Amino acid sequence: MVVAGVIPSLLGAPVVDADGVATGVVADLLADGRTGRPAWIVVALHGDGPVACVPVAALRTRTRSIQVGCRASALAEIAGAPPEPLLGRRFGVGPWDLPPLEALRGLDAGGARRPLVAAA
Repeated sequence: MVVAGVIPSLLGAPVVDADGVATGVVADLLADGRTGRPAWIVVALHGDGPVACVPVAALRTRTRSIQVGCRASALAEIAGAPPEPLLGRRFGVGPWDLPPLEALRGLDAGGARRPLVAAA
């Protein structure tokens, strides 16, 4: 039985930039594997580009979307970069507030925990 909750409704949610322009959709949520707390969202950018990771602490919720505090061009610049704590600085989030890359776990649409596989 699938139980509705915060995470399932977040996956697939539209993402807008600081100007309110549609940028992509939430493809995944990366949580700290030690605490289970959400740390990053993975944004599938519009078009065929790679995904961009944004710290949850840098997000704003809107009525029908999730808003990032930067322009779409800034997301395109970091697309494909792994969600390492130092990347959080680009969003005004201190690296000490983010778990290390090896501690992250992704959630798929079914809610199953799976390890994050970094590109080699």
